Amino acid sequence: MKKLFFHLHLVLIPLFVILVFASPVIGKILAFAETVTRFEGMFAETFLPTLVGGMLLQLAIIIILEGAAVIAAVISVINREFLPEKNKVFLRSSLILSAAAFFILAFGQQVLGNGDHFFKIFTYFVFTLFLLHIVPQEKKGFWPWQ
Repeated sequence: MKKLFFHLHLVLIPLFVILVFASPVIGKILAFAETVTRFEGMFAETFLPTLVGGMLLQLAIIIILEGAAVIAAVISVINREFLPEKNKVFLRSSLILSAAAFFILAFGQQVLGNGDHFFKIFTYFVFTLFLLHIVPQEKKGFWPWQ
């Protein structure tokens, strides 16, 4: 029991990623056209639509990062990476992808000048980096075949 409780955080971390990103990414995919229109309207007065690919590419990158983070977190749970002897490849990958998504989302809020939203998302970014720090890293390398 003590061993399970000691590693309980390794069970809760992938659930955090799944809970934070699963619903938003499904919503963005199911209502993709409306999401693109909303993002284009929201960022119309900024420099972001003038970048290569426009808002469509930027939204696609956000969806891919969020979706990949959820998939990696689910694989982490399926592979039972919460057990102490398991390599935490997918768990660490989901946190890295989550941090990247939070950084991009926070940057967008900063461009819009939404200080409150920026601070909330940036807090998630910092918390994700903290979670990444407390997940044990194997000595042999990041990839399982190393």
